[in-house]
Amino acid sequence: MREIGRHIETAQEVVTARPVLAAEADRLGEALGSVVMVIARTYATADRPVETAEIVVPVDRYELAYVIPVE
Repeated sequence: MREIGRHIETAQEVVTARPVLAAEADRLGEALGSVVMVIARTYATADRPVETAEIVVPVDRYELAYVIPVE
């Protein structure tokens, strides 16, 4: 984004879980009925979102970790 003059200020992720789709199961080597995590990641400048990706991973290959500031 820097190359095209965009300064990314935030990245937001929304994480959900759902059953794997048939095409995903084949590509991921998972059985139908398996659960996958779906991560919708959006990068934004100060003005607007500029890129969104949907990342699909089996639940045993993803770990959610975060820090909560305490004042």
